[in-house]
Amino acid sequence: MEKKKLYMIGNSHIDPVWFWNWEEGMQEVKATYASALERMREFEDFRFTSTSTAFFVNILTLRSHRFTA
Repeated sequence: MEKKKLYMIGNSHIDPVWFWNWEEGMQEVKATYASALERMREFEDFRFTSTSTAFFVNILTLRSHRFTA
């Protein structure tokens, strides 16, 4: 039987105003992205996607220090 590989990619889909007010929703976004960054530091091959590119812009603005090498 041929060996197969399974690839798993972390993904988040957060609607910050569906379940929370905007501030609470952005706290969830920041916590989710912080967790993804920790997994990236922990596991070299870890990959992460998110459904909203607007969150990346907000996170870079609010937490740019976390993205510096």
